[in-house]
Amino acid sequence: GDRTMTSIIKVDTLQTAAGGVPTAADLGLNVSGSVINVEHFTVTGSKTEATTGTYINAWTVNYTPVSSNSAVYYNYSVSNRVYNNSGPDSRASIRVVVDGNTAAELYYIGAYDYGNSGPWLHVYQNVQAKAVNNDGSTMTAHYQIATAGAQGISFNESNSDSTSYLTVTEIAG
Repeated sequence: GDRTMTSIIKVDTLQTAAGGVPTAADLGLNVSGSVINVEHFTVTGSKTEATTGTYINAWTVNYTPVSSNSAVYYNYSVSNRVYNNSGPDSRASIRVVVDGNTAAELYYIGAYDYGNSGPWLHVYQNVQAKAVNNDGSTMTAHYQIATAGAQGISFNESNSDSTSYLTVTEIAG
């Protein structure tokens, strides 16, 4: 006959020998390359404007990794308006800085009006950036804007299109 045994074990809590919460590695699971955390951030109606070529912080987000060894991906969908009321050049630059290191940079986004009628461009800009987490401490990401010929660039212009989004995805190392 069939000698297969089946059992069900039910427990309320698993703990390490020291009484802590076990990690996947403590349980013998290999999660390397797997998504281990996703967080969503939203900002609405908080306009920031740059009018020089010097980067300024438009949106700052703190993220605390769930692991001490992982890759952290930042995926921004941001409302930007680039304009120039007094000339043809309506270009700007965007970058993402994580813990003091540039993780992504886009130069000269926008428009150039050869008819010199004062161009502007309002667009949802998608920006992806990656940072490495080596110790599990809180990571600070700055979405930064600067002009690159334009009169100004507005982050999250205060109107009906003034919501920007960020999804942070952590991948186990």
